[in-house]
Amino acid sequence: MDQALDHGRMASQRPGYPVDPTRLLRRLYKARYLLVLSLVIGGGLGILLSRFAFPPSYLSSVTVRFDGMPALPGLPPPTPVAVSAYADGVFAEPVLRRVQRELGDEVPATLHGMTAAITRTSDPQSGAIRAEVRARSPESARNFAAALGESFIEYQLEQQRARLNEAHRRLGEQLELAREGHRRARAAWDQFRERHGIDSIESEQGRLASAAELRTQAILAQNEVNALEERVIRLKREIARTPKLSVSQHSRTSPEAIRLAEAEAELALKEATLTPAHPEIAALKRQVQTLRLRIANGLDEPVTTQLYGPNSERSTLALALAEAESALALQKGRAEGLRKHADEATERVAAFSAIEGQAVVMLSNLEVQRDLESRLDAERARIAAAILKPEAGFTVVKPAHLPESAEGSKKATILRLVSPFLAFALVALVLLFLEVRDLKIRTANELAFWTGAPVIASSTWPGEPGGLEELIESLDDYLPYARGKFLLVGASPWDASLAEAIAHKIESSYLLPAQDPSTSSIEKHAEEETALAKPIRSPMRVSSWGGATEGPSIRRASRLADRVIVIVSSGTTTIFEAMHIRRRIGRDVGVGFILVNVPLGDVVLGDRVGELAEFFCVR
Repeated sequence: MDQALDHGRMASQRPGYPVDPTRLLRRLYKARYLLVLSLVIGGGLGILLSRFAFPPSYLSSVTVRFDGMPALPGLPPPTPVAVSAYADGVFAEPVLRRVQRELGDEVPATLHGMTAAITRTSDPQSGAIRAEVRARSPESARNFAAALGESFIEYQLEQQRARLNEAHRRLGEQLELAREGHRRARAAWDQFRERHGIDSIESEQGRLASAAELRTQAILAQNEVNALEERVIRLKREIARTPKLSVSQHSRTSPEAIRLAEAEAELALKEATLTPAHPEIAALKRQVQTLRLRIANGLDEPVTTQLYGPNSERSTLALALAEAESALALQKGRAEGLRKHADEATERVAAFSAIEGQAVVMLSNLEVQRDLESRLDAERARIAAAILKPEAGFTVVKPAHLPESAEGSKKATILRLVSPFLAFALVALVLLFLEVRDLKIRTANELAFWTGAPVIASSTWPGEPGGLEELIESLDDYLPYARGKFLLVGASPWDASLAEAIAHKIESSYLLPAQDPSTSSIEKHAEEETALAKPIRSPMRVSSWGGATEGPSIRRASRLADRVIVIVSSGTTTIFEAMHIRRRIGRDVGVGFILVNVPLGDVVLGDRVGELAEFFCVR
């Protein structure tokens, strides 16, 4: 045998298939009615599961509008630009808790579930805030939206009441300080008047009226400057604390669901191009099953995605800061002018009388403290009146409505579409598993693949009478021209007896003895007709092995032969046994196989596999 030829054969690709695809298709074809039934049952189950797993949701909405709030002392004036900041109150915990108390089982039991069921949008131009809610019934959706709108307005009312209480407290502290300053100014003036013998304030007001009025205005202007400076400092501090960006869009996604959809799409693509038993398809199916189990067991951790945009509250504070700085600059100029005029008037009064100058200063301070006390008392009274009847600044412009139809669910649609194919695939997998679970070799393609050697013939013999003759006749294109010594062995003791029968049949068919001169003319004529169909004598020598199917003796016998033909019965040899046949007989090359006892339905799958011309050539 040519060694180069053998090495080339070893390097070539294995013939056949690990599992004969035609065998699998035939198994599926036999169960075609069951597969069609699985599609119908899968479709029905998909419809039922979609209703339970993804119940219909109904969408309702409520719209409220920010109408503004009255300007009150101690509170910054709100603007419609800040409506985005107010809109975040839809997700505030007090709002959601109040809705849970009112509706009970009609809304999700957790705050996370309620937040996921609410979608809010805001329009800073019109001041409108729209909240969309989802529920499992039309009435629940309408009640959810209505309760959410009422709770939001009530929450804003409580927030305004808290701001008013804080302003009332601060004004009370300022009023106490102003009263103390007024009392001290009054006591100082009374002491001055008694020490210098002034009868009454009215006797001095005629001469000091102008200076006192100017001084009062200058002090008031300076107080306004101080208040504006404090406001500018406070706005700058709030701007520094306020982030430049705020959440403009909030969404939640499921990585496990995305990976599941990608794996299912890839599985569908692979199933369209590869065989069902391909390793990539099996791996993808295991990945899809694992992801479904993770999602079903609640192991999926949703990912929250937040998109940031410019912070509207910071813009509002910046606008207020610019206005306050402009007012501060204007007020500083006015205060400086009044101070100069008041200083000039004070100097004139001081030049006229040292006592009158001191009186002007003390009288002006008294008037300022008295006016400050009166103003703070009036502002505090306004805040107290606003606390008794606070205004939320929001009104419902579009009440909640009763939804007419359920909102479509993409997941339910996908489940209804995929479930028939999943049922079909499951039944097909079970059928295929039942077909190959015993790991027995049944066709020539499978035997050639797992042994790595050609299958030179396949036959239904001995299960079908007359199959042996057909087996030998199927080798008419090779056996008459084969050369060398051929050894037939069996893969099992039973196959060894079949190998002996096949060897005997080959000898009787191709290796004819020399003619006897005493043969009659009729017999000679018959032999001449036979010689026209087959060679008189083939140069090949055929023998069978009747000893043990493994061990040193069979390996020695196989090494002495030019070719070894192994007889294997269909359905009796596993793939592991087939992989070790060549090692068991001690041959890596020059080994061929004959598959016998093949079921009639499997004969049509191919009776030869591999390079037969190379196998029958002379070594």
